[in-house]
Order: sequence, then structure tokens, then C-alpha cells
Amino acid sequence: LMGSNAPPLYEHALVGDWVSLMKRIALHPKEARYQDKCKNTPLHVSCRRQPPTDVVAALIRAHPAAVVATTLDGLTPIHFACYCGSDSSTVQTILGHLEKQKSLKEMVDRRGRTPLHCVCAGFRSPHRLHVISLLLERDPSCAIAPDERGRTPLSLIVDDYAEELQEFLEKSTEEAIRHVKTPGGDLYECWEVINLILKAAYHGTIQDPQAGKGEVSVHGKFQVLHAAVGVGACPSVFIRLILKVDPESIEQTDSDSNLPLHIYCKTQPKQLSHTSTMAQHLLWRTSSSMNRSWNALSDATSSLDSKPKAATTDATEMEKKKALNMTATGVVYNADFGRSSSFTNLKTTPLPSVNENTAGSAQYFPRRQPQEDVTVDLLLPFPKAARMTDEFGKLPFLLGLESGKKWKTCLEPLYQAYPDELRSVGEINSQLEKAIDDALESSNPVLRKETTKTLKHLCKLWPRTAVNDWILHLIAKVRHARKEIPSGASTGDIAWRNGIQASLLRGLASVLANVLPTDTNLPDSPLAALEVATAMLSHKDEDVRVGAAQVIGISAALLGKSRTDKVINDVVFQTSDDHEEDSSFFSAAASMITAGTEDEQEEKEAPPPSSEALHGRAMACYFLLKEEPQKLSVVHSSTIKDWMKHEDVIVRKAACLVIGATLAASNNEMSLKEFRSSILKSMRATEDYRVHISLARGLSMVAKKQPNFFVCKSGLPILDGALLLSMTTKMPDVQRAFHLFLWWALLPEEEAGLKEYMKLAQGENGRIMMTLVAKTLQKMVHVDDEEE
Repeated sequence: LMGSNAPPLYEHALVGDWVSLMKRIALHPKEARYQDKCKNTPLHVSCRRQPPTDVVAALIRAHPAAVVATTLDGLTPIHFACYCGSDSSTVQTILGHLEKQKSLKEMVDRRGRTPLHCVCAGFRSPHRLHVISLLLERDPSCAIAPDERGRTPLSLIVDDYAEELQEFLEKSTEEAIRHVKTPGGDLYECWEVINLILKAAYHGTIQDPQAGKGEVSVHGKFQVLHAAVGVGACPSVFIRLILKVDPESIEQTDSDSNLPLHIYCKTQPKQLSHTSTMAQHLLWRTSSSMNRSWNALSDATSSLDSKPKAATTDATEMEKKKALNMTATGVVYNADFGRSSSFTNLKTTPLPSVNENTAGSAQYFPRRQPQEDVTVDLLLPFPKAARMTDEFGKLPFLLGLESGKKWKTCLEPLYQAYPDELRSVGEINSQLEKAIDDALESSNPVLRKETTKTLKHLCKLWPRTAVNDWILHLIAKVRHARKEIPSGASTGDIAWRNGIQASLLRGLASVLANVLPTDTNLPDSPLAALEVATAMLSHKDEDVRVGAAQVIGISAALLGKSRTDKVINDVVFQTSDDHEEDSSFFSAAASMITAGTEDEQEEKEAPPPSSEALHGRAMACYFLLKEEPQKLSVVHSSTIKDWMKHEDVIVRKAACLVIGATLAASNNEMSLKEFRSSILKSMRATEDYRVHISLARGLSMVAKKQPNFFVCKSGLPILDGALLLSMTTKMPDVQRAFHLFLWWALLPEEEAGLKEYMKLAQGENGRIMMTLVAKTLQKMVHVDDEEE
């Protein structure tokens, strides 16, 4: 580390011999410029040993540039001082020599950690609270800055006190208050530190807000619950601690008349895509608390007035602050300073490559756990909040819908707490319609996606007379959206508008999928939906085609057998009979799809269908078979095999799903034999990983519907191929997808499939499969359906 020519000054700093160091630096100040193999200066190594302030000042005077010098890991002296428990005067000395315009949020190491991360993850020294105060006073913007793994200072300090927090949440309120709010209590430092961080994050300063001037102030007092729910990075365990030690805060409003529930519902969840590897919350709640019923909410609200009431505090018109949009995480540093974690996070841990010796040795959930929601925690103590409007007259349900909250964890509890008004016709209903429309047309793809899911659940609860109106309303919006893209639009604008079309189509499919034929104005509404979707089946955007295919599958099922057959023959496989009734519409639609355009076709030989058109037709076939499995007899297996051999990945992806739906609809080994060759070719290592994932989804669909379907001589090569891919692939998503397939194929019904497989397995495959089952498949929990 030191190198062969390390000067005495460096050696004194390394061992903490401060007397000798001060004598040496007075005579040889240039030795302060020395750097070892890792780029540590004497100032860096001194800060690891809690140096006196005069030592730090002397080293800086001898070599001022050392204050901002970084090691190979990007660490500066202040990182070491904060992590290793230096006192506040030492940290203040270093801060005093940094340029005033230097942002602590930008002083990150190679792993994205700021000095605030380091002090929150470091030693529990007596100086930690004051050091955190100095850092936040210097730069409040670093309060919830995430590192490269998504860990924030809030999550780190909560993880440092994880055991104490869990312990005192289970104790009485009086005992919890004594240990939280009394100096010297087990959680006093944790409480004070998080209050400081929340002040900085939500209010922009660590000073107590002045009365009437801050969003979170009442008579000059900082409202920690409002800040905690308004900062998306605050771990839910701390919110529950606030509710325990300060239960009255649940009914308090801020200067804008917002209850904590209003603030929470306005705060947008972290915008994560399905491929993100950002860490999420640890699930703190016990199984009993996680399974709490919402019946308590219904009972508690049954005696309340049905008319919504606004919060009572006088409000001044103020511009609403945008809710901070960071997600808290559940990973902590250990003594190796961030190189590993004491809590393995399921979302950040990649699935390991599996071989016969290490098959699935790392435990993981096959389904990523959703971020924990605290809606129920905020409702149970004060259910009346669900029917109290904010300063703009909006209920918490509408606020949650507008911000993209999930149905199951947030919107459904809010709905159940106050269902009558949301089902009625009036101002609230008009606000609901506008909120859904705005969300479906938002530029935020996560918000659009969550809204389509919410729409699926809401339409089950609406009056039956409103369902048909919503179908026609969404059809009109889809038609309008098709005409909105101007020529010469930018790439970003086109992507946004295509996303809107896809979301509207998925929203339309969500409504259609949850109604009965008697709920709609047959055949006009489904036929109109079928018409608009068929015209978009060859769209250039893949998501739009998938949404159109969904609408086609559901609409055709509502229209009955004759029209479903017509769609399959004319639109999907294009074997139309022009003399049949209603052939004009479907023939025209098929012509548009084949050419991949909506322009009129000239009387000449039709060009070969585009990849987009074939993908759209294949996805329509998939959704038709999902909705109407009995239509298997009209499926053209030769066409599906041609799709499987197509040169374009998107066509082969869709064909894999079609094969899955076809096999799921069949009930005999002959169908498996017919497609086995195509399936095995798609399992080749040279195939695109997206095809692998799609194939695994299709096969899982079969295994879930027909247990033990693949446990036969015809299916044995497919199981062996899935085993091989789960062992050799370097793509975690592919590995996970085939683990799911093997779980469904072998483990249900008391592992009957696995027992039969072991009788059929050849060579070492049986032993390797048993290793995979023991180390991975049997440890998989929450095995549920994949999202479409």
C-alpha cells in the first residue's frame, strides 16, 4: 500500500502518531504531497484514524489540493473522515477549505457515495449527529441522493438501526416514546438524524420553518410525518415509527390544508422500468401485519357521513412543491465500506449461472417484490381521511391515481374506505374521468401503465350502465390519437404519441376484458373496438400492435363464434371467403395489414407482408386463443411454424407465445410432437435472448394450465433444453424465465411431474435437475403470472 519509498510523514499518519507527524510536517511539508499506490495522501490516511483538528489543518496548509484529491476508488479525505467517526471540528475544517460553490452531492466516489452516505453508513460515534448537521447545512440537496445501487442516506441510517426499529415497533407506545425522544435513548440518534435529513429533503433547510411560510409548518413546528410521506426515499419502517410515537400527527394538516394521506398520494413512485436493478425496500412487516384486511376500514367508515369534507385548516394559495421522486432502499454497508451488504436485496442480486455444483445457490424470489406501501398504515388510525379533500377539492383516491400509485396496495384501500362517492355520478365522477384520461395521455410511461391496470379493476366496480360509455369513449380517443401525429415530428414526440396510443388500446382492452356480453351494446361497441384495433395491427410501434391485438382478441370473443372465426381466417391467417357475410370489413382490414399501410391498395400483386404486419397478426392469434381456446381447430400450424422461422426477432417472439397458447388449448401429445422441433430450434444458444424469454413464457402458460403436460417422451427434450438454458445462459432474465417454466412443469401437485421426470431422464440430466430443484426451484416463492 505504502510503496517502497513512503516518507516518514505518511508512516506517522498511517499509524496515527500525531506528535511525530506534527514535528515532521514542520520540517518537511512537501511530504504531505506523497501518494501511495491507491492515491492516498497523508491527509487521506489520517482521516481514517479520527485525527485532531490541528493535524488536519497542518496537512491542508502543507498541501491544499489534498482536500479534493481522490483515491482510485474516488474517495476524498472528507469521505474517510465521515465514515471513520471524526469529530465535527475536523469535518468543519475540511469543509472550510472546500470551494463554497463545491456541491457535496457532486463529491461522489466510484460507487456514487457522497460524504453523507459515508457518515450514515459509518461508525456510531458521538459526533455523528453534529457531522450530519454540518453536511446538510452546507448542501441540503445531498439529503436523499442515491448511490449507484440506489441507497440513500435515509435508508442507510434506518438499516443501521434495523434491529432497534423492529424491536420498538412491537413495544408499547409509552416505551417507544421513551427510547425515541429521550436523549440517550436507543433510537434517539436515529430519530434526530432522520428528522434532519427529512427537513433538508422536504423543506430545503435543516432550520425549523417559520410559521406560515413552510409547507410543513404549523406554528413554526416541523411536521415530520408530512415530510416522511412526501419524500419518496423515506423507508416505510420510519413512517410506522412516527405513527407509533406521534399518533396525533395523522390528523394534522399543513399550511396548504394537506393531510399526510394527501401528501403521500401526491408523491409519485419511483419511475422504474422492468429491467431496472435499483434496490427496493426491505419488507419489514410481519406476515400477520402484511395480511391485514381492509374490513377494518369499511367498519370504521360505515358510521361517517357520505359527503366529503375538506380539511379544516385555513389554506393560502401556494405553488405545490413537486414531490421528491426517490425510492428508499434496504441495503447497508458493512466493515468493508460498501463492498458487500448485510441484507441481500432480491432485486439487485442477479441470478447466478447454474451448473451441477452450484445450481441456484443464491436464493431469490422469482417475482420482484413491489415497493412497500403505507396507505393502509395511514388509513387505519384515521379512516375519515379517505373522504377529505385537499385544497383543490380532490380526494386521496384521485391524487393517488394521478401520481401512478398501484391499485392493490394504495388505490384499492382508498376505494374501499370510501366507495359510495366514487361510484356516484357527479363532480367526483367527472374528476375521475378526467384523471384517467390525463394519465393515459401522460408523457410518463409508468403512469400510463399503472393507469391501465387501475382501469381494469375500476370497471368491475362501476355501474353497468357506465361500461359501454367508457368503451365508446376510449374508442373515440384511440381514433383521435391516430390522427394526431404530424409529419416532421421529432423522434421523442413520435415515441410519446405512440405510447399514448398503446396505453389507450390497453385501457380499452382492460375494460372489454372485464365485462359480460350483456353489459355492452352488442354488437356495436365490440365491433367498433375490433375495427379500430384491426386498422392498427400493422403499426410501426410494437407496443401499439400488442395493444391492438389484445383488443381484437377480447372484442372477437364478445362478438360470438361466427365473427371470431372470421377474424382468425381473414385477419390472422388471411384465408377469407369474399362471399360470406360481413367479409368486406375483414377483407379490407386484412389488405391493410398485409401491406402495412392504411392507404388504398392498387390493383396489382400484393407485396409480402412486413415484419410489423406478421408480428401484429401473430399477437392477435395469441390473444384470440387466450380468450377462445376452443378455436384451436381453425389455427394453421404451418403458418405458425413459418413465423417461428422468420428472420425478424419480433415475429419469432410472437410465434413462441402463439405456440404456448396453442398447446395450452390442446390436450394431447400430438400437438406437442408437431411443434417440438420448432421449440427446440428456438432453444438454441445462438437464438436471441428475447425469443428465449418469450418461449419460456409460452411454455409456462401451458404448464400452468395443464400440469405434467411436458412430462412424457415427447416433452422430455423440451425439459432438458430448459434445464440447459437455465444452466448456461448469461442472461438473468432468461434464466429466471426458464426457472419459472420448470417450476410449473415439475413441482405442482406434490412434485408429481418431478417424480415422473426422474423416471424418464437420461444420463446426468436427472441428477442435475434434482440439484436445481433442491437449490433453486423449491426455494421459489410468490410464483405468479407474468405481466402481459
